Amino acid sequence: MILSNIRMKVFPEKRKELTQALDLLIRSIRKEKGCSRCDFCYSAEDENEFCLIGEWEKQESLNRHTESELFKILLGAMNLLTNPREIKFYAGLTTNQSPDLAGECGQCFVNQHLKTPSTLIDRHLAAREGF
Repeated sequence: MILSNIRMKVFPEKRKELTQALDLLIRSIRKEKGCSRCDFCYSAEDENEFCLIGEWEKQESLNRHTESELFKILLGAMNLLTNPREIKFYAGLTTNQSPDLAGECGQCFVNQHLKTPSTLIDRHLAAREGF
């Protein structure tokens, strides 16, 4: 299983617009092949902070998602943010593991400029396996 975690903070005046866009997007993302879960969460401490959490069955599923039109639309919607988005991927998890979503997990990948997530994960896994 691969977990994706996208954290974002929106301009207060753009909050409703981003919320509506993400609400529509996650409905479609949930239908993508290999997506086990996709949740859109609000911060209890700051109404302008959001988190989009996804669970992907395999690396190929995540790759397909990050290359999809839906993901491009998601990135476009993030033009409404006050800060750069923070995107993390947690690879090699089993269903019994709970990664630390605050970023302390040893298998965490932070990519604020979104290069190719699969490349980051592949590099990490190769290094971990000693290749």
